[in-house]
Amino acid sequence: MTPEQQKIHDVLIKRASDNGLILELGWLACLDTMEPKAEYANDLRLAFYAGAQHLFASIMVFMDEDHEPTKRDMDRMTKLL
Repeated sequence: MTPEQQKIHDVLIKRASDNGLILELGWLACLDTMEPKAEYANDLRLAFYAGAQHLFASIMVFMDEDHEPTKRDMDRMTKLL
């Protein structure tokens, strides 16, 4: 990704987040990359959103109770990939 593309990407992510559309933006990017057959698109969308919900719920459980991220939190976040 070029620096200019990175700037555009970051703006899109921030705007999508501000408007409650971050998962939808991710789904659309996934859909564009995969180009699934129409009959599978809804099942894939459900799987994408289920995975996102699982990840979010897991993060809420494993984060330490401090108000600021701890080193342990950050270590756990880097292991998500």
